[in-house]
Amino acid sequence: MVTLFHERGHHAMHVEEVSAAGTRDHVIAALAHERSRCLITGDFDFADLREFDPRHFSGIVVLTAPRGTGAPYLERLVREFLERLPELGSLVGKLVIVELGRIRVRE
Repeated sequence: MVTLFHERGHHAMHVEEVSAAGTRDHVIAALAHERSRCLITGDFDFADLREFDPRHFSGIVVLTAPRGTGAPYLERLVREFLERLPELGSLVGKLVIVELGRIRVRE
């Protein structure tokens, strides 16, 4: 999926490029915060405002997909998000929940 971001001119990295597989959520969040990067994930745990206050991040985007969903579904979610990104403006301080056909933003 990182390639989709690169194709649109965005710098993106997979978490495995900066951290070991199985790294705890708080470590991943700290890396995103320290590097001033928007965190894009399929892990709905990052939508917990008590644990991950979006005001402290350059954005948190949660891609929601039913269990067992394959890569084509996730690719569709990412493409939809990227198409709508210009209307969302800056993601700094925002939590964005992406579902097919719907994007919710919490500031």
